[in-house]
Amino acid sequence: MKIAYFDCFSGVAGDMTLGALIDAGVPLEAMTTPLGKLPLEPFDIEATRVDRLGLSAIHVRIRAGETGVFRTYASVRAMLEQADLPSRSRDFALNAYQKLAEAEAHVHGKDIAHVAFHELGSIDTIVDILGAALGLEHLGVEQIRSSPVATGMGMIRTEHGVFPVPGPAVVELLKGAPLYSRGIPTELTTPTGAAILTGGRATFGDIPAMRVDAVGYGAGSRELEIPNVLRLIIGEEISEEAEARALTAIVIEANIDDMNPELYEHVFERLFNAGAQDVWITPIVMKRGRPAATLHVLCGPSDERACRDVIFTAFLSR
Repeated sequence: MKIAYFDCFSGVAGDMTLGALIDAGVPLEAMTTPLGKLPLEPFDIEATRVDRLGLSAIHVRIRAGETGVFRTYASVRAMLEQADLPSRSRDFALNAYQKLAEAEAHVHGKDIAHVAFHELGSIDTIVDILGAALGLEHLGVEQIRSSPVATGMGMIRTEHGVFPVPGPAVVELLKGAPLYSRGIPTELTTPTGAAILTGGRATFGDIPAMRVDAVGYGAGSRELEIPNVLRLIIGEEISEEAEARALTAIVIEANIDDMNPELYEHVFERLFNAGAQDVWITPIVMKRGRPAATLHVLCGPSDERACRDVIFTAFLSR
């Protein structure tokens, strides 16, 4: 299974997600071409490489003119449903916007269909959410996982007024997720970033057992006391069984009391050819004071049978 792991040590936002996806290998055209089919005001996506305290990252900026267009959840949903989009990306975006609308409705005590999105209905937010969906689908991501989410602290001014950080919608969206402030007095996680995690049905925890294919860094706009980036790790999940086998080594031992030591080198060579990782001899004393030796063979689970066959034919069948 292809996994996208969101490492949110400096929070998560829509522009950071797009930047991390581009840095991980998603062509900008994979986002802009489908987005161009939406009935939106003209916009441009600008992706530039920046430095955030020594980490190279992609910063995404969406440029659009002021149009005064006002969108509700119902209008955004209708636009996404009617657009010519890949089905998985559409479903992702619809789920993210539904979760966002439910959070806003709960926070402001409104009916979900008539929630006024204000800045959340802007071109920026639509492009961020749908662009993230398109980028993840382009990479073949089947499951999203995330670290605990840094939120920041303090107060922030929005079109609704002055709100605490993390914002009420962020807290609502990330119910059940592990959050922490990191003590940085600014907004690290935005409602759009939280909606991307929730819309993607992210699970939370440490980095899972995975074989990493790509890593991308998406930059936030501010310079902070820590690197203001989202790290996105893309890779194949390793099953628990495969992980256990990959981390397991087996030692095979056989006591030898009647073999000419000159033959050890020949046996060693056969064992290495059979897949042994290391082979060594330890002098021992057996019953009645007989000098002898113990043969030790270190190998992986997949080579155990072949190494045992070598030992059996070399010693036990004599």
